[in-house]
Amino acid sequence: EFEGSVMLVSHDRSLLREVCDEFWLVTSGGVLPFDGDLDDYQKWLLEVSRANARGLPAPPVPGMRDVLAPAEPKVESRPSAVPQPTPKAVARETAAAATQPGAFRRDDRKQSGQQRNQAANRTRPLRAEVQQIDGRMEKLGAERTALEAQLSSGKLSGPDIAETGRRLNHIGAEVAMLEERWRELTTEIEAIQSEVG
Repeated sequence: EFEGSVMLVSHDRSLLREVCDEFWLVTSGGVLPFDGDLDDYQKWLLEVSRANARGLPAPPVPGMRDVLAPAEPKVESRPSAVPQPTPKAVARETAAAATQPGAFRRDDRKQSGQQRNQAANRTRPLRAEVQQIDGRMEKLGAERTALEAQLSSGKLSGPDIAETGRRLNHIGAEVAMLEERWRELTTEIEAIQSEVG
């Protein structure tokens, strides 16, 4: 019996549902454990999309609160060898820095503000399309749930079952297409935002 691990990278959700017992998220240049299943992942992606569209920070990855929590600060029992600055010394240094010529800092702030505005203008239509996709996917999810409930009720006739099955297949194909477009848009938005820094 094999006691190691096998890593599977796939976009085939049915395959992943059948063979995977643990999911990992590859994002932002790192790999994180994902505490949930593919449905949780889809919900998280929609939350990320909504947050991006509203200019809010992305929600945390499910199950990552404990992993990413800041460590408890260590308290030393003996005094530090390096003297700590007094509040007055810190205030003097801050005041001195504030009185230095700041023309360069103002120009930098102005330039970075202009870059942020340009990035916002470039991402605005992309964010609008992401919102449209989110709305469409919610409607398709509700329709899928209703159709699955009809199928499981056992009250449909043969032709109705076939038509419901066809509609479910169509919904699945449309959702897959929308998810792919959503990924393209969010990748493009992230690339534009990373240019600004």
